[in-house]
Amino acid sequence: KYSGDMHFINQVNDMKQQSFWFKEDALKVLDNIYPDNNLNDFDILFLSDPQLRNAVNQNTVNRILDDGGCIILSGTVKAHTYSEQLVNQNKAIVCKYPVHLNYQQFVQLNRVNNFKQCIPFHCSQSLPQQFRQ
Repeated sequence: KYSGDMHFINQVNDMKQQSFWFKEDALKVLDNIYPDNNLNDFDILFLSDPQLRNAVNQNTVNRILDDGGCIILSGTVKAHTYSEQLVNQNKAIVCKYPVHLNYQQFVQLNRVNNFKQCIPFHCSQSLPQQFRQ
């Protein structure tokens, strides 16, 4: 059973409203993610607290570890956080999942498409020097 905290469930529900982005089998997976208000009835649990700053989430993670489960962190682990503590103690692994293209991937994607406008980065500091004004 797939489950998640309420923020994650709300994100899933938002994605389901934009169903044209998904193949039918992916939508079936989204339909099988259920809220777990007690955060204890799941096989896989998605938490929207990547640094594990919330005490409830820290307790949930500790319970998962005590029950023999594993913790996978899918993004950047910041210094001086509970997530960093778990990684340093070999109680969690980091498996980054990229959600943005690098610049070369951006260029390649543009070559094979006909987009009216492309915004490759969130801020100008990330833009390669040759494209800065």
